[in-house]
Amino acid sequence: MHQIYTFLFWKKLYSIEKLTPDLLITLGLREKNGKYTNAGALFAGENDYRGIYLVKFGDNINVMLDRAQIEKVSVLKLCQDALQKYRQYYQNEVIDGAYRRKNE
Repeated sequence: MHQIYTFLFWKKLYSIEKLTPDLLITLGLREKNGKYTNAGALFAGENDYRGIYLVKFGDNINVMLDRAQIEKVSVLKLCQDALQKYRQYYQNEVIDGAYRRKNE
């Protein structure tokens, strides 16, 4: 694993202007000796971890309607992409008279 990580996705998501070494240590992403923790590697914008496969199955597990492989990105990005796929396939809006409601 390399030890040069960026946290651009983290900064954008949480509106953090500058991630200082002290802040990274406080958040448990970096050790005092300058090495990143496992959490730091997982939350880094780019990392060496495999990631996940997201699959939308059809009538059975042999029928894949959609498949996405997300890898080497922050776990925050993994979660965001997984939620986007969930919303894409499992949420819909129903108009009932003058009201619109979301179904999951």
